[in-house]
Amino acid sequence: MNGGAPQASADTAGATSGDTVGKWVAAAGGADAKAREAAIAALAKAPRAQALPVLTRVLKSGDPRTDKPLALRSLRTLAIDQGDADNHIREALREAVYHGDDDALVQSAQTTLDDVEAVAAGRRPR
Repeated sequence: MNGGAPQASADTAGATSGDTVGKWVAAAGGADAKAREAAIAALAKAPRAQALPVLTRVLKSGDPRTDKPLALRSLRTLAIDQGDADNHIREALREAVYHGDDDALVQSAQTTLDDVEAVAAGRRPR
């Protein structure tokens, strides 16, 4: 591990070990900024059921300069790679759009939502 930071891998979500995902989940809420950022990014490749609650929490209460943009990217990747049949990713993104207090983040959340909506409709995202 790079300085204790969880590393994203090329593994598919199904091949990511439970221990690894558990470490990412713990680090995503930790005090070490580098480890937290690496974990948030790595959760994009974790099983959706485990990653979604963590990424939603980060999107609501994470650092707006680093954590929240990373959570948006990870949520986009989750939706593209694993789908959003239950609409939970889109719900989290809509909440970020409607309740966000940072214009840049709201715009990024809207762009991410548009991409996820395109994928859900069978179109390619931008």
